[in-house]
Amino acid sequence: MPGTNRPKSVAQFDPSYPIPRLFEIYTGKSLLSNNIQLINMQGKNKWVNNKKIIDKILGDFKKSDDQVFYLFDNDMSFEIGKAVMTENMFFVGNQDIEDAIDNKIWVSNLNHYYNGVLEFNVEEVQSWKELVPLEAKCNDHEKFYPILNRKIKDKLKNLGGDIDQLKRIPSKGIESADFLLLNINELDDIPFEIREAFDKVLE
Repeated sequence: MPGTNRPKSVAQFDPSYPIPRLFEIYTGKSLLSNNIQLINMQGKNKWVNNKKIIDKILGDFKKSDDQVFYLFDNDMSFEIGKAVMTENMFFVGNQDIEDAIDNKIWVSNLNHYYNGVLEFNVEEVQSWKELVPLEAKCNDHEKFYPILNRKIKDKLKNLGGDIDQLKRIPSKGIESADFLLLNINELDDIPFEIREAFDKVLE
């Protein structure tokens, strides 16, 4: 339970995810105040080795696996396979967190970011999400964020704009997190799988 002397952990796949701030929106408290430690798993290629390290630490401190929760982009589920999945693993989106964010939030973010240059609507954002492959591993360029970048360029080009002068949406680190969080203010704005992971951690 939060507040005990045995901290729980959320193992996080991508350091650009704004998990701590989403947790505060969801609970009104920080991860630290709930005695939860966030661990970055450092990407798909390091998943196996880093999990072994975590398992070793748990063993050394006599902690149990039910205190560690893994939160991944859903594309990770195609990497590790169903055989090794546990009830403490949560997978976000069709491929990743970007396609899990509500269309209305994307529209608000994009219209704010491109105010006076481009205007977006829910229908076109949904049509771009429908290009993302479902229930199968795909290449990076087939995921929502790269698709979104291409469609933004196409939109400006079709309007006769200069794509070389186009301001690109942030794609890494804190700038990306700030962009994604721009209009996430309510509990229901947080993707379901992330809320599900938070609820599990807080049990």
